[in-house]
Amino acid sequence: MAMNINTATYDDLLLLENIGKSRANAILQERSKKKILSIQDLKLIPDIPENVWDNLVDTGKINFEPEEGSLKFNHEMQEYVRSLQENLRDKDKQLQSFNAAIEEQGQEFKTQMTGIEAQHQKNIAEIHTQFEEKLVNMQNQFKDNMEKEKVFREEREHHWNKREKELVQKHELELKINQMAPSGIYGKDPTLSEISVPSKTALLKHQTIPIKEEIKENKLPTVTKNQTTEDRYVKSSIEGPLTPKMSTFDGKADWRPYFAQFCHIAKRCKWSEQQKLDNLIVCLRDKALKFYSSRPVEIKDNFQVLCKKMNDRFGRKDLPHILRRQLQEAKQGSDESLEEFADKVQELATDGYPESPDYFIQIVAVAKFFR
Repeated sequence: MAMNINTATYDDLLLLENIGKSRANAILQERSKKKILSIQDLKLIPDIPENVWDNLVDTGKINFEPEEGSLKFNHEMQEYVRSLQENLRDKDKQLQSFNAAIEEQGQEFKTQMTGIEAQHQKNIAEIHTQFEEKLVNMQNQFKDNMEKEKVFREEREHHWNKREKELVQKHELELKINQMAPSGIYGKDPTLSEISVPSKTALLKHQTIPIKEEIKENKLPTVTKNQTTEDRYVKSSIEGPLTPKMSTFDGKADWRPYFAQFCHIAKRCKWSEQQKLDNLIVCLRDKALKFYSSRPVEIKDNFQVLCKKMNDRFGRKDLPHILRRQLQEAKQGSDESLEEFADKVQELATDGYPESPDYFIQIVAVAKFFR
């Protein structure tokens, strides 16, 4: 009876001619790999000559009929492989469709990004153009303001020079009249008849000092209807030390230099504390006067305390770049009114940009106030 090579055991294989232990193991290993062996598979096994298999087949000692279970297994395997192939084809189609969708979305995204970038570049160009136009307008406005300010200064200087010359000529004329006719219709003040010519010359020299100070303050000297400027200085020289023209303080400049000047004048004139307070209040203007009026009574009536508050409020202690930093970080205090905060912002902007025009300072202050 022929031996089925696909179902033979190890012992069965040893019964075949020219098949030993090593060759039997080789046949079993090959069959475990391929499940079903054919004559071609047997001839490909190493160390077993092909004529061995030809002789066994010719003599009818072996055959290659598969088992019924093997056939069923092969059929199931073929069906399984076929289903796997179909699944692979479906997956491949899905993958191709997915790749196509990704590519389409990528193209759409690329188109959108191109449009966004173009719009962004357009917006940047428009903003740059607007900024350049605004900068040019600001430069032109600044030049116009500087030209106007230059013309105004020249006109003002010309006006005050002319006024100074007129006042000097007037005082010289009055002095000559008093020298030539110390009594009579021009001798209204009997004191003038007792003043010598050198004294009157000295008075004329003193007169030029307040005139120049008034020119700097853009204010004319105040002379009453029945009192000449020379009369005022004659009266001051008789009653006590000559009191120079007191400059005013509006809160825009540094308080400390002004206070030093005020104390020097007060010391020379030997003012009491009450006189210092009265004269200081008379000299306050604008923000400084507004600040004084909003203080409590105990501060208003005390010269030393008031001066300390004025120094805290209007004393300059920092350089412009430090004041600009303080302006950036300025915040309204819990006990600070909105109006006081606005004044503080305006002051920091003015002091932080001392060389800038007023319109620029106003822009900076408003921007900080509404930030």
